[in-house]
Formats: sequence, C-alpha cells, structure tokens
Amino acid sequence: MQVFWAKVFILPKRVIHLIEQKLKRFLWSGRYSKAHAKVAWSKVCLPKREGGLGIKSIAVWNQASMLNHIWNLFSKAGSLWVAWTKANWLNGRNFWTIPIPTSCSWSWKKILKLRDIAKSFIQFKVGNGSKVFLWLGHWHPAGYLLDNFDYRIVHDSGFSLHSKLDVIIKNGDWFWPHARSDGLVEVQSKLHTVDIGDSDELVWNSRSGIYKCSDTWDKLREVHPIVRWWKIVWSPTSILRHSFILWLVFRDALVIKQRMSGCGYT
Repeated sequence: MQVFWAKVFILPKRVIHLIEQKLKRFLWSGRYSKAHAKVAWSKVCLPKREGGLGIKSIAVWNQASMLNHIWNLFSKAGSLWVAWTKANWLNGRNFWTIPIPTSCSWSWKKILKLRDIAKSFIQFKVGNGSKVFLWLGHWHPAGYLLDNFDYRIVHDSGFSLHSKLDVIIKNGDWFWPHARSDGLVEVQSKLHTVDIGDSDELVWNSRSGIYKCSDTWDKLREVHPIVRWWKIVWSPTSILRHSFILWLVFRDALVIKQRMSGCGYT
C-alpha cells in the first residue's frame, strides 16, 4: 500500500514519520510497541554493501517515484494525464519557469517543487534542436544555461527566453551569434564538445538512459563507502537470524549478554 501511494503523490512528512516509526518498532521488538533502537535508522536504510540492512528510506524512494511524473511530461505525449496536465496546468507555458499556483492540487504543487532535483536528470542529446529549449533545456555541458548565467546573456544573444535550440543550428552545425558578453563567450567555447545528431533525444541521467525508479533512488540517496565485512555477514548460505546478529556485532550494537547468547553461550 505504501509503495503504491508513494508513486501517486508526495507523502506528507507526518505520514512518512508514522510509517517509519512502525518499521523501526517492528525491527527492534518484533511488535509495534516501543523499543530501543540499536542502530540509527539512517544507517539501517543503507544498502547491505554499505553497512545497512537494505531498507529504503521512504522519503527518498517517494521522491524517486514522483520524478517519474516529470519524466512522463517530457516523454509520453500520448498519455491522458500528460495531455490533461499540459492543457490545464501548463497551458502553453514552460514547465521549468511556471510559478507554483496558489489554487491547484497537492500533487501538482509537490511535483513543481521537485523541479530542481529533476533538472539533474532530464537531459537532451542534440539533433535538429526543434524540441530543446536554448536557455531552459539541459543540452550544454554547463547544464541549464539560465541557471548558470543571468538574464543578461539572453538579452545579449538577441534571442528570446523561450527560443528553441534550432536558432543556433544551421546545416547540421553550430551557428552561434557574435559573442557580446563573457557569458556568451563561455557558452560558445564549449559547443565543440556537443555532438549534433539527426533528431533531438530525451535522456534520463542514469545507467539505462531512461527513467527507472531504482536507478533514480540510487542517485538521490546518501552514498557511504562499501564496508569490507558485508559479504561475510550476508553470505548466501548464512541463516538470516545469524546474519542479523553478526551485523549488530560489526555495528557495535550488540550488548555483551546478547553476544554470548547469539554465540550459543548462556
């Protein structure tokens, strides 16, 4: 149930807190009653190779799941939800610059608040430039040009804020205007590193190049160094209970009495 709703809308912080509270209590007591946590929840939520139990943080997983909606806005032209959203909420305006409305659904507000995170994932491979925004699209090595330079660069270029990339592509090559500012010079100096293809291609910044929740979560989460003992603890032939006790030992979270009991001593 939690996984389903995490893919529908951003869960309120209070809801996430209550869900994780139940998970913590069940992990440490086997029930939903209060129990003393032996290891911090942030460490429990790390992958096993990084010293955790492989339980995913609900908040981070929720964000990764919701970014799928933004990916769909750019990639699924035939989707009914995409068509409705573009007609009612965007109404011809640019997704990256539209202000957050005061009267709209909770979900749409939260999706718009994820734009800064989504910018690091949505990129374009340049083709004819007809689908990519010059200033508001991620096609340049510097990223979104309007985020890295002020509005003066738009004025100095002679193009509008909502110009598409095809205004600087001519006969399959770059046709950049005369540089009249340091910003334009810097942008132009890196154009040779951008290859021009046959058509514009939307790319998700992940191993596969398309949106996958697991890959996105892996990029959003806090990464820790791989611990040397994880393969010893989580050996395929080990009994799960024994692995858990050994994990507590390596985490220095097992009291002396429990250590002796776990090793077969009384």
